[in-house]
Formats: sequence, C-alpha cells, structure tokens
Amino acid sequence: MDRISRRSQGLEGVRFGDHRISSLIFADDVVLLASSGLDLQHALGCFAAECEAAGMRVSTSKSEAMVLDRKKVACTLQVGGEVLPQVEDFKYLGVLFTSEGRMDREIDRWIGAAAAVMRSMYRSVVVKKELSRKAKLLIYQSIYVPTLTYGHELWVMTERYKRHLSTTSNSQTPNSTMAKTTELLKDTRNKIVDLHQAGKTESVIGKQLGMKKSTVGAIIRKWKTYKTTDNLPRSGAPRKISPRGVKMITRTVSKNPRTTRGDLVNDLQRAGTKVTKATISNTLRRQGLKFCSARRVPLLKPVHVRARLKFAREHLDDPEEDWENVIWSDETKIELFGKNSTCRVWRRKNAELHPKNTIPTVKHGGGNIMLWGCFSAKGLGRLIRVKERMNGAMYREILSKNLLLSARALKMKHGWIFQHDNDPKHTTRATKELLRKKHFKVLEWPSQSPDLNPIENLWRELKIRVAQRQPQNITALEEICMEEWAKLPATECFVINLIKYKQFHER
Repeated sequence: MDRISRRSQGLEGVRFGDHRISSLIFADDVVLLASSGLDLQHALGCFAAECEAAGMRVSTSKSEAMVLDRKKVACTLQVGGEVLPQVEDFKYLGVLFTSEGRMDREIDRWIGAAAAVMRSMYRSVVVKKELSRKAKLLIYQSIYVPTLTYGHELWVMTERYKRHLSTTSNSQTPNSTMAKTTELLKDTRNKIVDLHQAGKTESVIGKQLGMKKSTVGAIIRKWKTYKTTDNLPRSGAPRKISPRGVKMITRTVSKNPRTTRGDLVNDLQRAGTKVTKATISNTLRRQGLKFCSARRVPLLKPVHVRARLKFAREHLDDPEEDWENVIWSDETKIELFGKNSTCRVWRRKNAELHPKNTIPTVKHGGGNIMLWGCFSAKGLGRLIRVKERMNGAMYREILSKNLLLSARALKMKHGWIFQHDNDPKHTTRATKELLRKKHFKVLEWPSQSPDLNPIENLWRELKIRVAQRQPQNITALEEICMEEWAKLPATECFVINLIKYKQFHER
C-alpha cells in the first residue's frame, strides 16, 4: 500500500507546518489530501489506477469524502463512475473528525463517557469502605483520567476547552465524589466530651487525639445540644417493608424463583403492608436478587447427568494449558431474518406498529445457511458453509479439508485434541476410522452437553453481529458471516468459558 501511495503522488498536497502531505496510510486505510476538489479528484484517479495495476480496487462502499471548511462546500469525487458520499464527520480509531474542525462534540463525548465511568464505579469503588483513599485515587487515575483525555493529542485547545475540562475533572475527583470517612467510635466521642469538660480547648483536644479542630467542635456542639454522643436518627423515610417482610419475600423467591412481583405484592398486602412492584424490585435487589430471563438448557435424563458428572470429575484438576491444546468445533444454522438479537427502539405510546418500530418477519426465517467452524485458545480456525445436506459423508469431507489446515494455521502443539459432540454423523464408524487414520485425538464428550462447548459463545456473538448488519439475501448473509467471524475475539471467549468450566467442575 505504501508503494502504491508513493507511485500515485504527484501533487503538492496540503501544508502542515514545514511539510506538505498528500496521503496518510493507516494499515489498509488510506487518506488522500489536497487543497482543492480538482486536485483531490486527480489524486484519487491516480491512486485508483495504481491499485488496479496491482490487482486491487478502491471500495466505493467504504470510501467517503470530507471538506475541511466551516462553510458547507460541495465536493463531488468519482471512482469508476461511482460518486463517493460526502460526510460532515467520521470516526477513526475512536476519534471523531468533523468538517468544521471544531472539537466541541468530541470533548463533550469523552466528558460524558468519563462521567458514565464514574457513575459505574460509584458503588464498587467510591463508597466502598474496604478500599483505601490511595487505592481509590489509583483507580481514578488509571480509569477515569484516560477515558476523559482519550485522543487529546489531536485536540486544538482553547481557553474555553481548558476551563470545561478543568471543571469536569475537579468535579469528579475522589475528593468530591469519594464517600465520607468512617465515623468516629463512641469511645472516642466520649473522650472528646470528657476532655472538653476538663477545660481543654478544641485545638488542644484535636492535637492530643490527632483530629481536626472542626471535627472536635462538631462533637462538642452535638453533645451540648442533645446531651448525647450517640448517632441521631438519620433523615429520610423509613423502609416500607419491615425486616420480617424482607425475610418473607426472600424466602418465597428462594423456594420458587418464578414468583412474580405481583404475587409478592399480594403476599405483603395480606400481611398488612401495601407496596408497589418497584419497591419489591428494589428490596430484592438489595438482597442480591435480580429478576432475569430463565436460561434454556438441554433436558437431561439421569444417564446424561451421570455422564456430565463423570466428565467433570475426570477433568477437575486439568491445568489450563491442557484446555489450550483443544480445537473446539460445532455446526450452527443462521437464519436470514431470524431472531438472532434483541432490538430495542425509542417510541411513543401506541406507536408500536409503526414501520420504524417493527422488525419484519417471514416464515421459516426467510432462508438460512448451515456453518461449520472451529477455534482454539490461540485463535479462530476455518468457517465453512455447508451447501449440501449435512450427513456423515459431508462431515468427513469437511474434516478432511479443513481440520488439519486449521490446526496448522493455529500452530497447535503436537498432540492437540479435537472436540466435537455426539451427533450421529460424528460418531459413525466411518468418521471414527477417518479420525483414527489421521491420528487425531478426540476429546470424550458427554451427551446432551452443548452448553459445555465454548464455541457456543462464538455462535451467539456471530449471530448478534450478523443481525446488526441486516443482510437482505442468502449471498450477503454468507459474506457477512465470513467477515464477522474473522473479527470475533476467540481467545477472550475461550477464557470466559474456561472459567465457566472451573465453576461447573466445582459445583
């Protein structure tokens, strides 16, 4: 790409300081720069010609034009007869570039992101008494500050921006957001009062006990007013549900997790306490309970349960290195208009059937494709579309053409292990013979255990990403599947599932 860019140069480009730059290269992305639309069209034509000579082409669907001017100026660029869309802003590597060159939106965006980070850390960090102030400051400096200043190297700072950032940073510092320190012990408060009655001043008491004068004064004023050093009643309304009522509803949902909030409201009302469903939710959430969708799991017979327990006990003490030497595989079906992800929309009341607020559906998902794929802790293996009926012969052909190539591409260690489930086409005599001749070690797998296979995480993520791309036909569906498969974080999914394995074994 660097060679093509250099060969297509010929214009002076745009001046930056003492340099003139005509192109910027970021991996496989190229930015062409020019001082006018005519010069830029000429540079684009030269670049497209050099790409074509090298056997490549400029993707017009992924290319855009932008004019750096505070006034809206039209710029029509063409490649191969197709006009490139002109945009007023675009993101690259998380940084927003605008045609007017202003950074207001970019700075406001990162201020909002940093504020969201601080809100998410409030319960887990800010008010957590177990963490020292030093630890809280370290977390603040390593998480909040980098979020606030992401991409600041590209910001053209003005006094307004500096004041805005300074105000935001000061309002979110641990000094302004951290919880108050632990309250004084009752014995310490009593000692302050005793010293005061002995005639000592607030300054002397503070120095003697190592406290601020203001703290000592507050304790003394409280004692003079209320004649006590005990904690006074806190402000705010009392809990609607008594401790006994909390125990009752907690015990109810523990026995029957499918109990609804309406049922619990009725139970409390019969006991003389009238509350709303929101109060029920808040109370149970404080007890560590959250109302979630029930997970769908395979229906297990006793023989399946015994096989799963046997598998867990046999691999209970296996080190992580053993799991990293396994190639996981499976097949999945992806529908063109299937329910692969949940779509939420903002709408007004009674507007649920407006076309913008609906998802079109067709019978049988509008068609589907069958995929076979594999991966390991080292990365993704091959993804193959199964175009014919999946039977034993087709499965053996897939393994013969793709399994060994995937293992080589992943640079698996000698003695790597292959995993597949107990589908009948996987366990035929001919398939077992093929695996034996190829000297492939096979992981013994319990029946009815698709939830144990870490590739299920990959399938779920793939289906969500494909649904977000909204393919309109089977050909586009296959292309998008291949593109999104290459982007999946295989190693991350493997680690997550490895943790689930450990938890499963411990249970």
